[in-house]
Amino acid sequence: MQPSPYLIKQFISEPRPAGSDSKWDKRLYTTCFFKYSDYGDVKEDETFFDGYDFDDIFGPTTQPDGSDKYRITLGQSPAYPDIEGKEGRFLMKN
Repeated sequence: MQPSPYLIKQFISEPRPAGSDSKWDKRLYTTCFFKYSDYGDVKEDETFFDGYDFDDIFGPTTQPDGSDKYRITLGQSPAYPDIEGKEGRFLMKN
């Protein structure tokens, strides 16, 4: 499940003060799974599901024919805002 672009825009609209323990609204970190290092966050990237990182879940996988395919097809994801020049990629935590 993926969060709405509106939710992401709201969470990233007000960066936290310099020296904070996270870059954005703390609710983003409890609601969404994303690769913090993609956006220059001070928090370390999380792993889920017995050690899978974000790229393991969202990233490309090699198909039987040898081609690469994204597990979540790019272009079929919601239209997240670009954040500091990087395409937004987010999943919901359960």
